Amino acid sequence: MKIHQTANLTAGILFTLILGTLLHFCYDWSGHNPFAALFLPINESVWEHLKMLFFPALIYTLFEVFVLSKTSARFLSARTLGMVLGMFFIVSSFYTCTGITGKHSLAMDILIFILAVLAAFLLSRCLEVHCPAVCLPSWLSSAILLLIVLCFFIFTARLHSRSSRIRPDKPGAVSATNHWHFPTLYGMLKNNCGSAKPLPSLVNGIRAPVKRGYRKCIKSSRRPVLSGRELYK
Repeated sequence: MKIHQTANLTAGILFTLILGTLLHFCYDWSGHNPFAALFLPINESVWEHLKMLFFPALIYTLFEVFVLSKTSARFLSARTLGMVLGMFFIVSSFYTCTGITGKHSLAMDILIFILAVLAAFLLSRCLEVHCPAVCLPSWLSSAILLLIVLCFFIFTARLHSRSSRIRPDKPGAVSATNHWHFPTLYGMLKNNCGSAKPLPSLVNGIRAPVKRGYRKCIKSSRRPVLSGRELYK
């Protein structure tokens, strides 16, 4: 099946925007189904919202591979790099904007998502056409996509399991719909520099989230930074 490249690019962008927006609500529509949670954002965290870009783009990529017969290593490499850049754009833009403005807004989330989808597909097309030297082997591109899928599954399963054990009526309990973020460097510095061993505390505060993923729920940098062991008691 052949299709004009401009039409294909436009269709991919629109498909990802529409399906990604629907995914935002599908977890509630599914009745908080554990299997659906693997593919759907289960809270308002920026990390969970990466699924809104990744899985729709992955579905459309599979459509291109199996239906449109776009099986070249250059295409798969370009699309993989484009999707990774799109997710990086979401994370970096979210924390940059919230760090500057000091607040979070729905309009900002929508704008970041739209720009990330455009960046992912436009960069993918640019790399495929104009940068033939930037080409990963097909097996490496597939491995990267599979690794991202596994990371989503593992982190979501742990987060879903933990949130299901939390009692909302218990004082100090954390709701599964709260914002889960990696601790900011500012927050770690503020909370650890006054300790007896500030450097080890800061190193542990940085290392634990990177190693084990979604770690704590914070609403402001004034809250104390919890260790991984305290979070997963």
